[in-house]
Amino acid sequence: MLGDIVCNTCRATFQVEIPELVRTPCPICSSTTREISAGITLGVKVGEYLGFKQKRGPGKPIFESMHKPDLHRKTGKMMELARVIDRETDRYKEIVTDPITGKVVHFCEEPLTEHKGHGSAKLGFHEQQDCD
Repeated sequence: MLGDIVCNTCRATFQVEIPELVRTPCPICSSTTREISAGITLGVKVGEYLGFKQKRGPGKPIFESMHKPDLHRKTGKMMELARVIDRETDRYKEIVTDPITGKVVHFCEEPLTEHKGHGSAKLGFHEQQDCD
């Protein structure tokens, strides 16, 4: 069973079996034209990572985006981390949110060229710095 099918002529909704070898006429207007809608639902489990990269040729990606659970060093709690790196428009954006309260605990948006000395590239790796 595919689900609801809508007649393009009279908009009646009915169900058909798939595969339908011979299209059954609409029970209301006898039309055989149909509208079929489909949807996608993604289930993401806790701890899974969602991200993508766009590249043009060799070298670093021109655009990166990711959303994942991450340990927040200041609080020692698992938080939701969302990061966007856009090299074409020179933008860096990072948001850390408490998944329980929904409160934003860290926000950084600045030109990528000014985003220096953070993460593993900074001195004093274990010290947490925020963007201003």
